[in-house]
Amino acid sequence: MTYRAVPMIRPELDKQLTNMVLLEVIAGVFTILPYTTFSGVISNTLVLTDPRVKAKFQYVQNMSLLVYHTYFAVSILYSSMNIV
Repeated sequence: MTYRAVPMIRPELDKQLTNMVLLEVIAGVFTILPYTTFSGVISNTLVLTDPRVKAKFQYVQNMSLLVYHTYFAVSILYSSMNIV
């Protein structure tokens, strides 16, 4: 009976791994997307002619970059901890 129980665990682990990878990709996309969006807007100098608006956009870009770097640092920290 024990030889039958081992293969039944594997599909459940595959589902968990798939969910973990999917959530990691979604989190990565949502953390890098604001930075890339604001970088594109700021690089287009024709859109932003008012210096106050440009400063606000640069502030938002810097904050989104901070969020991305924090996400990256935490993911490196957790991957190096070898959590079982």
